[in-house]
Amino acid sequence: MKAFYFGCGNGESHFAIRNADRPINVMVNYASKVRYFPTANVALRFVDSGGYSFFHRDGVFDQRLDKYLKFVRRHNADYFANRDYPCEPELLKKRGSTTLQNQALTLHNQVELEIFIEDEYPDLFNRFVAVLQGWTLDDYIFMADFLNDRGLLTDLVGIGSVCRRNATSELKSIILGLKEQFPVLNFHGFGIKFDVLKDAEVWDALYSADSMAYQFGLGQSWMRELLAGLSKSDYVLMKLNEWLSKLQDLEKLHHING
Repeated sequence: MKAFYFGCGNGESHFAIRNADRPINVMVNYASKVRYFPTANVALRFVDSGGYSFFHRDGVFDQRLDKYLKFVRRHNADYFANRDYPCEPELLKKRGSTTLQNQALTLHNQVELEIFIEDEYPDLFNRFVAVLQGWTLDDYIFMADFLNDRGLLTDLVGIGSVCRRNATSELKSIILGLKEQFPVLNFHGFGIKFDVLKDAEVWDALYSADSMAYQFGLGQSWMRELLAGLSKSDYVLMKLNEWLSKLQDLEKLHHING
């Protein structure tokens, strides 16, 4: 894995990134209320389109293409994701949709975005990230084949609908299965759990990944720290630095074992 991005969508995460031990790769969710990058200490910038949030809330994207792309350009993002439609079963049931329908909507948005980028924002073309949607490995392979046959695969390809899965073995199967079928592609895993990255094969199969999990646990754990005089912002900073150290240790371990 070449890069790991930390999700940033509130004041505590902004404080933590600005004050971290080293420059941070940052992902901002376009659907977040706090959707800007920290003012300092940022290395690479990735904009997630917020597909899950938009689909969960409204069933459709409610922002115009030009607004999304102006946001990407204004923040000088290194990467930005397609406006994809997620395929978590509970979300499909809520919206009365199917995996195939959401794959089709994701494809439609990609074509529409790429045409708009070519006409109006050509400087952003190489920063665009296609997103594979599905639920089973066969779903993802079907969509990847479809995009590949039409020349729509990008330099970096996102794997969607994986961040809310609890089964580590299932995630591993999808990531490794895609890499086996498309060994030359660079894959980004959205919301990848730390336990999954402990697997050396998964680590090597992904070009990049992201997570907001360093911010989790602001309940009883933070309350204990609060009693010891640690603010919520300081607590998130502590957790961010812990994640940085753990990722560095994992990288060394995988390198040694590899």
